[in-house]
Amino acid sequence: MRTTMLHTLKLVSSVRQPWLLSRLLTLAKNESYVRSQDFFTLCSTVAANPVGNPIVWNFLRAEWESYLVPRFSLNERYLGFMVPRITRHFDTQLQLDEMRQFFARYPEAGAGERSRREALETTQANINWLKNHRDELARWLAERS
Repeated sequence: MRTTMLHTLKLVSSVRQPWLLSRLLTLAKNESYVRSQDFFTLCSTVAANPVGNPIVWNFLRAEWESYLVPRFSLNERYLGFMVPRITRHFDTQLQLDEMRQFFARYPEAGAGERSRREALETTQANINWLKNHRDELARWLAERS
């Protein structure tokens, strides 16, 4: 049963309609739809969806204080892991600034302290990589088009 449920969550979170993904995250707040132990899997799979990634990032920031921390607590390691899972492909200064603003607004990270540092480092590394390889990457893509 659990395998079927996780498979279903992954399928549903792969849709490309933003409104459906937003609705899915809203429904996930209700444990009669998504069990607590499946909530983070759902968020991770939505984050892996290019359409869903900014939606789940906005959800995390909007629901942090009012929903996520009260439901799971800062000591929940999966809540701490949620930030790097959502942000691992961030590669712009704007995204890095949004992360810093979020962390400044909610400085207490609990079990997610290390994950926050790693998420910032990964995003900065992604920015640097693109900056250092942009021309080379553009050339490579142009040669293969």
